[in-house]
Amino acid sequence: MLLVKAKVDKSPIHGLGLFTEQDIPKGTRIWERSDLVDLAIDPSHIKELPSRIRELTYLCRRTNEYVLSADGSQYMNHADKPNIIGDIAIRDIAKGEELTENYGYEYGEIVRF
Repeated sequence: MLLVKAKVDKSPIHGLGLFTEQDIPKGTRIWERSDLVDLAIDPSHIKELPSRIRELTYLCRRTNEYVLSADGSQYMNHADKPNIIGDIAIRDIAKGEELTENYGYEYGEIVRF
């Protein structure tokens, strides 16, 4: 679940991205797992989902679960030099900036479905 205000919009990186609607100071936690917002799907069930829903999920290698988020956090794009690592802002992020992560950092490889 996103802990900051953000919106999904066209990304110069890839397709759609997640953009902050507020200034975010370095060290701010921007996301945390919530069973109320984030649906964990066992990999054995992923092929049972409609293709549109599968497109909105990502596989977290750390937990070996597919995750479907209701808040747009699944649109966070990869960057070699991200502004977020492990769900924490690693530098000040200005309002309007795209939120990015490196899918291979710290918590294990994150693979988009």
